[in-house]
Amino acid sequence: MTANASPDNRWLFKTGGLCTFVLWLAYVATVVLYFSVGKLPSDGAAWLTFLGGKTALWWTIIGLSVLTDLLFIPLALALYASLSRTSRLPSLIPLALMALWVPLDLAGTWSHYASLMTLSGRYAGPATAAQRAPIVAAADYGAAFLGSRLEAVFTTGLLSFAILLGSVVMRKSGFGKAASWSGIGGGFFGMLAVTGWNLPVLLNVIGVGLWFFLVSLRLYFSFGGSASATARPAAGIPVQAASRL
Repeated sequence: MTANASPDNRWLFKTGGLCTFVLWLAYVATVVLYFSVGKLPSDGAAWLTFLGGKTALWWTIIGLSVLTDLLFIPLALALYASLSRTSRLPSLIPLALMALWVPLDLAGTWSHYASLMTLSGRYAGPATAAQRAPIVAAADYGAAFLGSRLEAVFTTGLLSFAILLGSVVMRKSGFGKAASWSGIGGGFFGMLAVTGWNLPVLLNVIGVGLWFFLVSLRLYFSFGGSASATARPAAGIPVQAASRL
């Protein structure tokens, strides 16, 4: 398996690699900020008080998360272009799953976080108990969704399954063992993380984060490099050997 890319696709691989690298940076920053807030509340009233005084932090988390979701579009396209050269049909499945996950995560998860932020601001303002009652009721709906297993399937399970399938195909597509196995491990533990266990969540974060980083490098340098560079990754070293790194 060679890492050669046609001139028509090379711009897509470079763009996908750059976007994936930015995605990795935003992902790491989001994870650090997200874990810094501590344990999340379970009901609407608790969410409204929990978010008070943390407006800047949570809007940063929401903004970075929306950015990572959007950056999955060029990542998915570049990944499909690279994988379809050897496995066209299997590479369509992770592309379709990522395309499905992006609007679900944006419309489901982060729109609910944004609504809770807005409700928290109204709740903190001058209001009577009667005026706060509908605010708490609206917050209960958002909190119930964010704490549901369905939301976990949307945010973690579906994407993890897409990364797992894509990484299986990547094993024979010139991405190297490290990238493919980090995606397989991260995707597997991400599917287990739907259960709510802490260890799979941590292993998913590590595996997927490493996958983003390695895929960004492969897309930009190996697939998006010049024709001579992709044909000869190192003097005297065949492409097949370099792809195993």
